[in-house]
Amino acid sequence: MKQYETALIVIDMQADYIGEKSKNKFYSQTLIDKINERIATASRHGDTVIYIKNVGRRNKKTYVSEFVEGLTIVSNYIVEKDKSSIFSNPTLLEILKENKIHNIECIGIDGNCCVASSAIDASKLGYSVIFPLTYIGIKSMERFSKKREQLTKANVQIIEMQEENI
Repeated sequence: MKQYETALIVIDMQADYIGEKSKNKFYSQTLIDKINERIATASRHGDTVIYIKNVGRRNKKTYVSEFVEGLTIVSNYIVEKDKSSIFSNPTLLEILKENKIHNIECIGIDGNCCVASSAIDASKLGYSVIFPLTYIGIKSMERFSKKREQLTKANVQIIEMQEENI
């Protein structure tokens, strides 16, 4: 058994935000493929994989979009949130405690909002947090320079994008 358990937390990979059915075309299919590769690796290593869905509103009613088509689902841990941080739902803390999680890796969309807010909150709660840019969609790299400072101050470990193998 590993000394410290790890959770891969996949944030907001929903059809409303990414993929062909998305209204906005900020993120490419490549991001979905990369995230699927990361999910497969985490699953092979026995890491806990947790999926987060953002609760939105449509026509003044609560609405939760389905996962983007093609996203690999390897666990039944699906948690809904209604704020930018994944910790807005206490169910997540229960899952982390139940699985003896110490290390958290946050991936998904967007690196300026929900993924970053969640990583910062996780660090504040005492988790060791990894923020791997290869697996995070970021709409505005310009805005991210300021967000990067906040992540660094919160002791979130930012892993730079890896070069593609050509």
